[in-house]
Amino acid sequence: MWITGYNSLQGELPAYCNNPDTDYIYSEDFAYMNNSCREFAYGEVFSKLPSGGLFIMTYSQETSRVSSGCHLSSFQCVSKETTLRNNFVVGIDDIVVSLNHAMATSFRIESDPALDLVDSNGNNLKSFAAGEVVSVSLSEMLHAADIASLDATNYGASISASVGDPSYRLTGIRLTFRFSYLNEGSWNGKEVRTELRIAADGTGWGGRGPQFDFTHEMIDPETGLRSFRALDNYAYGVFVTAEVVGSIGTPDFVTAVNALVTYSVMFALAGYIADLAAEMTPEVSAVFRQRKRAYPESPQSVAHKKLSRVSLGSLTEHVKVAPKPASLDAAPSTTSKVEKEVEQNVNMAQQKDDQAQDRKCAIR
Repeated sequence: MWITGYNSLQGELPAYCNNPDTDYIYSEDFAYMNNSCREFAYGEVFSKLPSGGLFIMTYSQETSRVSSGCHLSSFQCVSKETTLRNNFVVGIDDIVVSLNHAMATSFRIESDPALDLVDSNGNNLKSFAAGEVVSVSLSEMLHAADIASLDATNYGASISASVGDPSYRLTGIRLTFRFSYLNEGSWNGKEVRTELRIAADGTGWGGRGPQFDFTHEMIDPETGLRSFRALDNYAYGVFVTAEVVGSIGTPDFVTAVNALVTYSVMFALAGYIADLAAEMTPEVSAVFRQRKRAYPESPQSVAHKKLSRVSLGSLTEHVKVAPKPASLDAAPSTTSKVEKEVEQNVNMAQQKDDQAQDRKCAIR
């Protein structure tokens, strides 16, 4: 990681300089009053963390200590002066954090894969092509972390005894760059999706702690008295750290086949277990068997069975009512009368069969 875009030379002082609205009291021991601004050197504002991250100073409490005529044995001094100054850092709102990133596994190494910067809702804010350096401004970092700006109120920094509303510019903030590498959904495993999400730590404060520096020290050779000037600086600012999550794998045909077979067996076993559980319950088994064996019939099948029953019933009725064959000497008029009776009986049989079938359907 590295930082560019710092410009401490401003034409006019920003609104937060010498502004009483920025005064804040956390408790009796920590007060942030009379906040002014001064020019800071690059090395004062930025520093790299041992973990590999960055620190960007936004606010400084400086205590200047000047002592003279101090006895080395008793620590008694002729004079001691202490001056406290509170200053915001000017010119950091436009800084840009740039970085290179790489993905390394036991079977694959890839430097600077394509990356998408997304917010907390998964919306794409910025995209970087493969091989491109990732560069994110401070305002983009805060936006991705759902923070409007450094001048927004940090509601998580105060306690019940606090007075005032501190801004992130005063309290500082801790941001985490979370890189997610995934190749799921790729048939060949070569397409890697990389997402960068920036999250704000909910601790409330981003304090680096005190740093003490002797700017001048002298011991009088005649009197043996010691004089020194020192600067005690307690800095607050933006911490930027990174972490990597995700999973990268390779396609395996054997594993896919084994999974398919396993799922098939499990589905078949599930049906068998359901049948067994239903059969073991007396109240359910009868209904279960009846519903399982009841197959719905199509209208064509029902009509076909109805016609078959009508034909069979008509034939039976015809056999029952048909008279004995007439002799050869019978008159033609008698034969015609018999045929009419048979036809009437057949029609009546069909009507009876239709009515019986309709009653059965109604009962069902």
